[in-house]
Amino acid sequence: MSLGPVPILLVAHRGFGDGLLEAARAILGQLPPVDSFSNEGLSNPELEARIHRWLDGHPGPALILTDLGFGSCCVAARRVSRGQDEVGIVAGLNLPLLLAAFRSREHETMADFLRHLARRGQESVEVYSGGNPA
Repeated sequence: MSLGPVPILLVAHRGFGDGLLEAARAILGQLPPVDSFSNEGLSNPELEARIHRWLDGHPGPALILTDLGFGSCCVAARRVSRGQDEVGIVAGLNLPLLLAAFRSREHETMADFLRHLARRGQESVEVYSGGNPA
């Protein structure tokens, strides 16, 4: 049995999420359904309430993508999803990770999906010095 496609929520600081979605759209064309909002102007309780409302509207497995693991978006998502094993959160979002979330959404379990996304995001980071691998 496969996990199948899961709803995705992108929560990030102003401009970051929209910019990534715009870049993903330029690469992939039409994107699968994804909801996105910024934490701008929201207090921590308001941010948590907004994430909670989204999760209430998406029962079952769901994926939340955030920009910074130590930032308010991820902290709020972690608080709201505490005890909900079917809710996966990936912090440290980058464009390759987002593309992987859209392209490869068939995994056996949420844990498999999360490991795949983490690996794709980490493997996309390359360092060069003088044009050569550092």
